[in-house]
Parts: sequence; structure tokens; C-alpha cells
Amino acid sequence: MIELKGIGKVYYRGSNEIRALKDVDLTVTKGEFVSIMGPSGSGKSTLMNIVGALDVPTSGQYLFEGQDVAKYSEDELARFRQETVGFVFQSFNLLPRASVLRNVILPLVYDRRIPVARRRELAVKACQSVNLDPDRYEHMPNELSGGQLQRVAIARALVNDPKIVLADEPTGNLDTKTGEAVMDTMHRLNQEQGVTVIVITHEREIAERTDRIVHIRDGRIYQDERL
Repeated sequence: MIELKGIGKVYYRGSNEIRALKDVDLTVTKGEFVSIMGPSGSGKSTLMNIVGALDVPTSGQYLFEGQDVAKYSEDELARFRQETVGFVFQSFNLLPRASVLRNVILPLVYDRRIPVARRRELAVKACQSVNLDPDRYEHMPNELSGGQLQRVAIARALVNDPKIVLADEPTGNLDTKTGEAVMDTMHRLNQEQGVTVIVITHEREIAERTDRIVHIRDGRIYQDERL
């Protein structure tokens, strides 16, 4: 599904050149549950941004199902993100003045293929898939626990039936027990629905909940560990 070949990413801060990724090769097959683990500044979030088409590489090829995403136009990248990728972030990124269902519906608002009447139905289905209590559907984010907020964020990532889910430090703002519950949810979605999941983390305990750990340091992958 995903094939990175010689991916490099360079940023410039004034006259300083920062090489965030250096000649990265990585393959992820359909239905895998993978973690990318590394310390702060290792390049793992940059790698996630390229896989999710939030950023483009400076060099190399990014093939998704045989298509070179690195050559996409801005409109093509936006369409790829909308139709192919679901994002889950550490800080949840929910709209504070919108209900749970309205937050989950949001990615569908920009998809003209889906009738307005169908959007709520799909949002409810996504909430059910992460075992979110229906009593919470009309609640605001400030009325939810951290674990419930992350379940909403996962439901939002799933609502457009993506081919891959990218989770950037999804347990970073959660206590250990709640973080384990969130990882259980992702594992179940991977196993039962066949969703390809890539988790970015710096915690070994979280990485070990996946089936494969890709280790990155100083912009390079130095170990690929299957569990």
C-alpha cells in the first residue's frame, strides 16, 4: 500500500539547513498495524506528515497503491487527504463549540458525494465503532473525559472510511489506563475492519501494542522490528 523510496526532507531556518529525514525507505502493506518510534526530533512526525500528504518530500518517491503522491498538485493532495487518510492527534483537535456528532461529521462536510441526510448516519456509525456511549453524542468536548475525547477523534478519523489511519502520539495526553483503552480500540479496528493503522510514539509500551515497530533516529530508520 505504502512505499517510500529514498525520502528526504530539508527545512530552512534562515541560513540554517535542517535535514529532518535522510534517505528513508519504508514499506507498509494493507491491513498492517505499525508504530513509528523515536525520541523528540527524530523525524517521526515529519515522516507521518509526508505519509498523510500534509507535507511533501524534498527528495525521493512516495508511492501509494502505485501512485507517486510526491508529484500530486495541491488539489490532488487535498483530495488524497480527504478520501484516503484519517488523522488522530495528541491534542484531539476537536471544535470546542460543536457537539460530538458535529465534530465527527466535519470531514464529510467537504465531500459533495455524501448527501446531508446521510452524514449523521455515518457519524453515528463511526461513534458506534469506537464504543462511544450514545448518551455523549450531543455533549460538548469540555463535558468529556480524555479517553472519550480521543474516541471522538478516532471516530472522526474513521467517518470517511479511510484506507489508512495515522495517529500522532494518540495517548500522549492520557493516563496509562485510558491510553491502553485507546490502543485497544485501534487494535480492534485494525483486526475487525482491516484498517491500516500507523501510530507515532516515543513510548516503548505503546509501540509494543502494535505488530511492528519502525525505529527512527536523526532522520533515519535504523531498525524494523516485527513483534
